[in-house]
Amino acid sequence: MGRQEFLDGLRTALSGEVSPAVIRDNLNYYEGYISGEIQKGRSEEDVMGELGDPRLIARTIIDTSGGGQSSYQQAGRQSGYYEEESAGAGGGTGDDSSRGFRAEFNGNGFNMRYDKPKRPWFEKALIAVVIILAVFLVISMITGLISFLFPILVPLLIIYIIYRIIRGSGGR
Repeated sequence: MGRQEFLDGLRTALSGEVSPAVIRDNLNYYEGYISGEIQKGRSEEDVMGELGDPRLIARTIIDTSGGGQSSYQQAGRQSGYYEEESAGAGGGTGDDSSRGFRAEFNGNGFNMRYDKPKRPWFEKALIAVVIILAVFLVISMITGLISFLFPILVPLLIIYIIYRIIRGSGGR
């Protein structure tokens, strides 16, 4: 789904359900959001996949704004909140990780935010195992180096001590 198709779907779903001011405010918000994300270097396809179904967003806007009243009339009387965490709800990317979309109504209008999914437990466990193996490898390398140098360093140390003793007693 492209940007214009998304905006048209949102407009259609909101028409007759909320005031024209609410429609205009939200269309302007999403147009700005999409443009801003694309300017940051993301592809339009990724942004559209993140936003998901415009009908779902429209339902949230309708529920949050109280029907035909504008968001400014609702400020101070209602604080709406909607969170969706369902796999693949954002447009069929094939990713089974849960996505958290938050739509919040505040006194300045309607805001939508994307929360990064949390890492699954097995991914955290794998990271911990890799870190432990890396530490073990470093310790093994250090002990191996010491065990390699030990037969060479001990005789050199003994020779040095004998040299210091002989030189120290002969100089007086």
